[in-house]
Amino acid sequence: MKKLFVLLVIALSAIGASGQGVQEWNFSTWNTGDYTEEITKDGLTLYATSGKKITVDGNTKTVDGIKYTQRLKFGGTGSWDGDTPVGRVLSFAVSGNCDIYIVLAHSSKSGDARDLKIDAVIEGNKTNIGSISVNANEIKSGTVVYNQTKPATIYIYSGNSGINLYDIKVTPSITATVGTAGYATFCTTATCKVPSGLTAYTAAYNATSGKVDLTEVADGIIPANNGVILKGEAKEYTMETATSEVKSLDGNKLKGVTADYTLTDKDYILVNDGGVVKFGKATVGTTLAAGKVYLPIENPNAAKIINMDFDGTTGINAVETASDKDDAYYTLSGVKTLKPTKGMLYIHNGKKYIAK
Repeated sequence: MKKLFVLLVIALSAIGASGQGVQEWNFSTWNTGDYTEEITKDGLTLYATSGKKITVDGNTKTVDGIKYTQRLKFGGTGSWDGDTPVGRVLSFAVSGNCDIYIVLAHSSKSGDARDLKIDAVIEGNKTNIGSISVNANEIKSGTVVYNQTKPATIYIYSGNSGINLYDIKVTPSITATVGTAGYATFCTTATCKVPSGLTAYTAAYNATSGKVDLTEVADGIIPANNGVILKGEAKEYTMETATSEVKSLDGNKLKGVTADYTLTDKDYILVNDGGVVKFGKATVGTTLAAGKVYLPIENPNAAKIINMDFDGTTGINAVETASDKDDAYYTLSGVKTLKPTKGMLYIHNGKKYIAK
């Protein structure tokens, strides 16, 4: 695997990206019976009444390689009072862009095609985002895309008579935004793969060199809950869905956070100082947002104010860039000192200097 060797630097402002996990309701796992009142189960709300019930019963079908043993039955058209659901309607919340995959069947062996409606309520406004048509005696899967960045409540119901559902799977579009410096930190609760044009790296502190070693993730697959550094052109990327038996990336010391995290005096973060990407010691007590990454370093001799260049500039060249911003002395490995040793070579104010 290709390795890049970079230096530690002082923290300024973090850059990063995030994503959320998959939600799925496979009705083969639900209790069978009639639902005649509003209930919420695992984040899915069923709107039903005694006259407009929803039923879960046994029925074996295989779709897209998955065997289902139960179904949820809309016994008729979804019922609404204005924009308020009454019966034979399902709903769930989404936080932003996502794909909504549904396995469905016509409830009869004959008759006209039936349409499953998918609506979204965004900031109080209800709009249809798609529908899936199913013919008599047909079972199929279909996907409707919610392409808004704002949170919404999604509603699913039949537009005309009975439709059966076997599965609903909501996969958020996991995105990563790389800033103008060309780098970002990334962590998400779902396994994904970097798209073309984006590269993922693991990182570990090297106490011998006093630097951070970056190692490219060869297959580009990032297991769920693993923190990585991303490199690419400045833009937003949509990560690819992926599966992996690997639970953690080998040798990776980066820590990804899936909930807000309070940084300690051992933590370093990726920062951007005027377009130059660095690792910098974090300000104690600062909150690192979910989806970002930090690097814990226990070594008390680890440098705090050393510049770096992810494009291959390491060692003395990088130290020269850093040291011309202050009046300190730096060893060639990037360690800052205020008392240079006589006869030793240092970098001082951007120039090589032999202490006298």
